[in-house]
Amino acid sequence: MKRLLLGLALALACGGDDDVEVDAGWPEDAAVDAGSDAGFDAGVDGGSDAGVDGGPPLLACPSFAEAVQTGQTPVEATDALREISGVAASRRNRGVLWVHNDSGDRPRVSAITPAGVRAAVFELEGADAVDWEDVAVGPGPTEGTSYLYLADVGDNLMLRPTVQVYRVPEPEVDSSTTAPRTTLSGVERLELDYPDGAHNCETVLVDPRNGDLYLVTKSADGVSPVFRAAAPLAAGSTIVLERVAELTFGTAPLIGNPETTGGDLTPTGDGLAIRSYTHAYFWWVGASESIAAALLRAPCPIPLHPERQGEALGFAAEGDGYYTISEGQPEPIWFYARE
Repeated sequence: MKRLLLGLALALACGGDDDVEVDAGWPEDAAVDAGSDAGFDAGVDGGSDAGVDGGPPLLACPSFAEAVQTGQTPVEATDALREISGVAASRRNRGVLWVHNDSGDRPRVSAITPAGVRAAVFELEGADAVDWEDVAVGPGPTEGTSYLYLADVGDNLMLRPTVQVYRVPEPEVDSSTTAPRTTLSGVERLELDYPDGAHNCETVLVDPRNGDLYLVTKSADGVSPVFRAAAPLAAGSTIVLERVAELTFGTAPLIGNPETTGGDLTPTGDGLAIRSYTHAYFWWVGASESIAAALLRAPCPIPLHPERQGEALGFAAEGDGYYTISEGQPEPIWFYARE
């Protein structure tokens, strides 16, 4: 009976934000311009409420073009992608984006092209899917091998004693086939424990320089502690996370919706982006600098096209821009080119 009650509670916890439409407060075709007067000045001291030091960025803020639609998410009755919650560019397969559904789906990840053509579906052997919220690509136990990290970290009611991230070597995708279904073996389960109790989370970052894993938590009041699991990440035992930073969204300098929904590190690890439903921000990361230290500086606002319920952001494998996608079916796939 206890297991049944916990299962029901988890189902409620994971499904609480389904089908929520967010009004960005912008015209239909408007986009946030990183160089415009968006209510943020990189030199403004955010103060304690911002959770950042407020000093200037490490370098001049990068410039990204306004969103261009590269395609739309597939419309299929089978293996439908109705609630894409994470996106990451493949390092092994040129022109492939990894995406997955939010809660309520099986433990599977899809390979799609930027045009929205689905090339493959992989089901993770031995994995569970309580509330998958993000995906990242990064290094792992075997040097020179690129790994997928699927983050089962959603917890709207904050009831889960631990959360999980599944790690598996990136599979090869044959883009000439039409969405073959394959079981993916060799999946490792990373059990993660917050040091201060349960948190909701929708953002996972994996540092390409050293394999450290970061969770950026999500909160209705905008206070988002950042936690780290330092590499090497051992499967088979519980990893206690370390709280390394805190950000506050919804107030200057991180204006906009207070709830974080996704993010990514650049392929070289020299920068990172975190998004909410309405805004996105970028931080430079110095060559020998920790992610926590980088987050102490004031962020750079970057463009984010209005989306119905945008939860996914991932940098292109070449580092020449980033993609965003909203939940829904079909939804545009947006690309923001580096200028």
